[in-house]
Amino acid sequence: MPSTPWNVKDGLNATQVPAPLPAATSKPRIVILFTDAGGGHRATAAALADLLEPEAEVIRVNPYREALAHLDLFDRVLGIPGEEIYNVLVLRRGWVGVVEWLFRQSVRFNIWSRSRAGHRALCALWERLKPDLVVSVMPWLNGAALSALSESMPHAPYLILVTDLEETWRGQWFPDQNGFVAIYSGETAADRLRHRPVATHRLSGLLIRQEFLEPQTDVEGEVRRRLGLETGRPTIGMLYGGEGSRKMLELADALKHLADAPQVIFICGRNESLASSLRAANLPYPHAVLGFTGDIASLLRASDLFVGKPGPGSISEALAAGVPVLLDATRVLPQERYNLRWVVDAGVGEVFRDRQTFLAAIERFMAGGLAAFTAAARRHDNRSAQEMIEIVRQYLPDEPS
Repeated sequence: MPSTPWNVKDGLNATQVPAPLPAATSKPRIVILFTDAGGGHRATAAALADLLEPEAEVIRVNPYREALAHLDLFDRVLGIPGEEIYNVLVLRRGWVGVVEWLFRQSVRFNIWSRSRAGHRALCALWERLKPDLVVSVMPWLNGAALSALSESMPHAPYLILVTDLEETWRGQWFPDQNGFVAIYSGETAADRLRHRPVATHRLSGLLIRQEFLEPQTDVEGEVRRRLGLETGRPTIGMLYGGEGSRKMLELADALKHLADAPQVIFICGRNESLASSLRAANLPYPHAVLGFTGDIASLLRASDLFVGKPGPGSISEALAAGVPVLLDATRVLPQERYNLRWVVDAGVGEVFRDRQTFLAAIERFMAGGLAAFTAAARRHDNRSAQEMIEIVRQYLPDEPS
């Protein structure tokens, strides 16, 4: 049975009326919890659903939409859902620092201040879904969701799959209460859980979609020709997440001043304004401008260097495609600062902090100076997909409820 994305659209205006559940099957039912605040959680949920569908009935649920929409203080006060505020202000416009801190604290206050009503709503969600197992790929809400599950469906294991390379704040991913299973790939998660009586599993990398992990041949030339690019010219794949960023315009303009510029694949995500601005920019070097696409794996394989923000998903996808990374160290989210250090320590890329360091890195790239990073990226071995299947199997019931 195909995975059911419970009323969640690609946009930000999903209906809040629960969709009917699939017909009962003989397979166990797995519920995957995710959030639309940033595209990484949705991407992980989709990758996980693809892996588990052969063995289970999988339902993807955004609890902020499907259970807690009536408790969203952002929507009540401003008329805009909290996830949309985060995507537009923090991700698309790059308002980090105080704005991101205020948003994060507001989310935590919202969960705490409406905890009783939220508990009732989450209990009703679990009683409706009747999961045999739950996997959460979202932060902050795990304590509330676990408490409600323990009351409504105490037999169902609760797995937390961390989609960051580290847990930046205590309680961000792992709640104070026990009774969950932790799945992670970073060092800080191991440190946080070292003396806690919870089951833990460590992955070799972040979980990403299977198409990034499967080897493909002759993709590079085919994709470049399809985009109208030169097959033999050094190529950058530039991506700032699913919401895009105006920073891509700044970098596109900076490249105009190089005597020997690479060609660039600009992937703008859902940011149509950014794509229109890039198409109208009259850039002198070969380039292609794309909006939202599900073909990121092929586009990365057609690139020689990834340029973008230090999102853990983007980094993992680029490395799986064998592409080194050049990461933007300006306006970095707190949970992504560790990623900058990790990339440098692993020898799979560099970071830039301004226009000058960006252009200097590109000049080294054009001169072949990043070859060692390319070799290291191609050695990166992410076996998380198979590892995750084996972990989930350990917690599935012998007979579905």
